[in-house]
Amino acid sequence: MREGACSKSSCIAIHCGFCAPAATARHPLATFSEASSKTSANGRWAMAASDKLKALLKPLVEDLGYEFVGVEYIPNPKNRLVRIYIDREDNGVGVEDCEIVSREVSALMDVEEPVSGHYTLEVSSPGVERPLFEVEHYQRFVGETARVTLHSPIEGRRKFKGTIVRADESNVILLVDGVEWELPLADVHRAELAPDLDALFAGESG
Repeated sequence: MREGACSKSSCIAIHCGFCAPAATARHPLATFSEASSKTSANGRWAMAASDKLKALLKPLVEDLGYEFVGVEYIPNPKNRLVRIYIDREDNGVGVEDCEIVSREVSALMDVEEPVSGHYTLEVSSPGVERPLFEVEHYQRFVGETARVTLHSPIEGRRKFKGTIVRADESNVILLVDGVEWELPLADVHRAELAPDLDALFAGESG
């Protein structure tokens, strides 16, 4: 389907760089069947949807020469969102890189129809608060500060911020206020680096 051929078109927002404003392009998007309105609010179901999107989109992004950092599916009924993070080892990515990936992803999604109805597709650089999706991401950033939110609470809490100590296929160990917490990766809702932004910007301006 090309633009204007269907009322289900959505905006592809391209975010590159830290806190950069979005450049946008419009493309028609297509369908991914959702089990029910109840499951659309379920975080675990959203993770399963993200896994299916990853299987579809990761090979394409890597064939284009970029690192596929990860994908998020946010099933808000009023504004569903598919957000793809890309990177490049040499000089990172800019708006043009995101535009290239967005065009190719849009074309593939038109054919494969992975998301139903109206939604927004974003292609973004990971930024300094880099999201953590894979065990390799945690291992890569051992010693850095991260924020981790779980689906289910551990000892009454779901949100943790601390230093990444180590990670394996099952768990990430986070040092929070001198205490090591073992957090199951299968229960992670969202995780991201949490650098000291004041120190970071002071270093850049110095």
